[in-house]
Amino acid sequence: MVAALNRALFALAAAIPLLAATTSVRVVRYDDMKAVIETKGRVQHIVVPDRAGNLEEESYCDWQSGTYDQIVALGRALAAAAKHDDRRGMAALMQYPLRINVDIIMGVKVQVYTFYVHDARSLLARYRAIFRRHVISLLEQSEPEDVFCRNGMSSVGGLMWTTMDRKGTLKVAVINQ
Repeated sequence: MVAALNRALFALAAAIPLLAATTSVRVVRYDDMKAVIETKGRVQHIVVPDRAGNLEEESYCDWQSGTYDQIVALGRALAAAAKHDDRRGMAALMQYPLRINVDIIMGVKVQVYTFYVHDARSLLARYRAIFRRHVISLLEQSEPEDVFCRNGMSSVGGLMWTTMDRKGTLKVAVINQ
């Protein structure tokens, strides 16, 4: 009897956050696009329709990938750092060790070479090799409001993947060149 009561109380306690979760919906417009953000508890469902109203992109952002507003703010900070060649500012937006994936074309095959940068000092020493002209250009042209999340990470410009660091700050964890 006591075990059954404990199981029932545990199930009720686990359901309380779900019961208390409120749902809100908002629309963010950028350029001639929009993102529809439905927030339920700690999860945000983000839908981006194309200009005809058809589904273009859909994802779910959770506490690990960051909220829509956090992801947009990080995207804007990355774009500004790229535009102003703010190397120290860019280094501060990274999570270390930072994973760098580089596509190497070998004939008809593409091989991915991965290496890690362990701290800001190492990143600054290799800055131009990591933030090549096309990477900077993509960051400058990115739409920070075009948010996509997957597997606890969020994408910035389809080029960088971000996640929460140990202190709860959204940072870039992976750069795909």
